[in-house]
Amino acid sequence: SGFYTNAAAGRISAEGLAAIEAELLPQITAAQTEADTVTVPLFVVRLVAGQPDEKEIRARVKALPVTTRRTLYRLLFEWIKVKPAGGKRGVAGVIDVTRLDVRWRKFQATTPAAQPTPEPGSAGPLTATA
Repeated sequence: SGFYTNAAAGRISAEGLAAIEAELLPQITAAQTEADTVTVPLFVVRLVAGQPDEKEIRARVKALPVTTRRTLYRLLFEWIKVKPAGGKRGVAGVIDVTRLDVRWRKFQATTPAAQPTPEPGSAGPLTATA
């Protein structure tokens, strides 16, 4: 708002403000396009609705149907590998997370000016919807 104050005081002309706007408009348009094109599935939006803490997110994920959880994991991870147990037996139905080896997917926003090239085997930019 310093621009508006200076303009109101006569230190910046309408032409000067128009020139500033003309320079910034492509950046504003690109940012708006990025915001409009980067979307996530509705179930992911619902997982984080209301700014839940980690405990609440875990409860929400656990409440999802198995097929939806698989979709979530495929969305978040490039791969998940379970390392050998080394002769140890754990509790049935409980995964020893120290045996997991994961690779998170790398997401980049897509813009009309620069379409990132997805890594081999990756889902590429996140653009799926409901």
